Amino acid sequence: MEQQEHKHHIKAEFKKIKLRQIIGVTAAIACAVYIHFTQGLDVNRVLIVSGVGLFFSSVNWRCPSCKKYLAHFPLDLQKCTKCGAKFT
Repeated sequence: MEQQEHKHHIKAEFKKIKLRQIIGVTAAIACAVYIHFTQGLDVNRVLIVSGVGLFFSSVNWRCPSCKKYLAHFPLDLQKCTKCGAKFT
């Protein structure tokens, strides 16, 4: 029974991670677009927003079981390529 609870916990945690990732990427893109249209193409600001987005992604987009970076971002990711934990 405990293993079943662990699997449920992994799936629930991955849903949270995935939602945070979608929100974070959307926010970074929205900020970059806003900066571009309100202040012109300011490369420094766009690089800062991109850097913050990449940092967030590197911290957030990790397997809830083994904590390794998931490396790619398909929204239909089924399992961790490192430990095999199933997310669906």
